[in-house]
Amino acid sequence: MEGCADGGGFLREAVDTPVGRLECLIAGGRLLGLRYADGGEGAEACGGSGEPAQKGASLELGTRRRGEKDADVLLRLRRQLGEYFSGRLRAFDLPIRLCGTPFRIEVWKGLLKIPYGSSSTYSGIAAGMGRPTACRAVGQANHANPISIVVPCHRVIGSDGGLRGYAGGLEAKRALLALESEAPSRKGGPKR
Repeated sequence: MEGCADGGGFLREAVDTPVGRLECLIAGGRLLGLRYADGGEGAEACGGSGEPAQKGASLELGTRRRGEKDADVLLRLRRQLGEYFSGRLRAFDLPIRLCGTPFRIEVWKGLLKIPYGSSSTYSGIAAGMGRPTACRAVGQANHANPISIVVPCHRVIGSDGGLRGYAGGLEAKRALLALESEAPSRKGGPKR
């Protein structure tokens, strides 16, 4: 199966956000990683060191513009994060490559289906995959999500409605969920 490394170089850059500094990893015109710079989660799916995994499956999503270079993807990421944190963006439109086991990729695709301003549970995602007993494995895949915020693992909560672990900490998770629940009433105008 195809891994994430494409033989080329990587663009690694820090991006400051209201919920902390994020490190992004871009290669081949696709975002491979967006993780909290203070040692947060997501490194495992990128091979543990932040480098893309060589084994496993990969899935490319999002629109890659013709001739777009890694630096162009970084500019799009910065712009879209700014719009997201100002309450003007509901869905990211970035070229991404998810790398991991087929099961993890299936979970991450499920995360992308959780609407802005909504949440789901580990058991809800497992049931949606037709694997209702895989709650713990879904939690582990959520924990290994390599592209925080863009692949919205922060929208997953416990069955009792409580917050569970998050790479940036529970305060960051709480802030992201609050941002998404407040955005429609804070800002007028169309949402993407």
